[in-house]
Amino acid sequence: MLSDERLIVAPVVDEGPPGGVRRLRAAVSRFAEGPDHAHRRGLLEAELARVDPAALGRTTRAGTERLAGEGRPTAELVRRAPTAALAEHLGAADPLAAADAVLAIAPAYFPGADDVAEAVADAALHRLRKCFAGSDDETTTARVTLLVQACDATGALVEAALESGRPLEQALRLRPPLPALRRVAAADVVVAGTPVGAGEWVVIDVAAASDPEVVTFGLGRRPCPASEHALAAAAAVLDVLRGRDTPPPR
Repeated sequence: MLSDERLIVAPVVDEGPPGGVRRLRAAVSRFAEGPDHAHRRGLLEAELARVDPAALGRTTRAGTERLAGEGRPTAELVRRAPTAALAEHLGAADPLAAADAVLAIAPAYFPGADDVAEAVADAALHRLRKCFAGSDDETTTARVTLLVQACDATGALVEAALESGRPLEQALRLRPPLPALRRVAAADVVVAGTPVGAGEWVVIDVAAASDPEVVTFGLGRRPCPASEHALAAAAAVLDVLRGRDTPPPR
């Protein structure tokens, strides 16, 4: 299903105030298809190519140790530390301020957020863009996209590993950060023997679809472009919180 070009992400309407979260959704690769998706994904990959996963892991570990020493709660730490580390490697002028802004944007990133969450996200997005002052609009949007999409996903992965006591690979398979993917049929299609009409929704259960021998960061037309970075950052946080070194992700 993830390889079928007839099953697409739902289009997002470009609406809302300039610089707000609604406009952000309409400008990112996650909610785009075709040439727009290819171009925006290329920008993400170019930014990620500048970030060495091992170096990101070291920065994340140092930040986790610092925040843990301040007595920060785990729910905050597992998102703030890796987000600040990635912001630093992407060139944010104030990585911790960038991370704080991302934490406010993430709850309103997906369509369907309420007006209050969107208003909070709009203000935070303005602050986050200031952290990348001097970059062109497309580059800034790519950096914002990477930070927002990594925030909850990395935090959820660390939480799953902590709560289960399992290695990252198993935690990712058994409780993936994004448990379901939604696609809409752009044309009539048969999915696993079931006819799906144009305009109908298909929900993909990621956990149920995972190969028990493989860590899956998506596949087909839209795989995660930052799997190595996510595992490096998550492993660094776990090293600190578990108080011991863990084997590097495979």
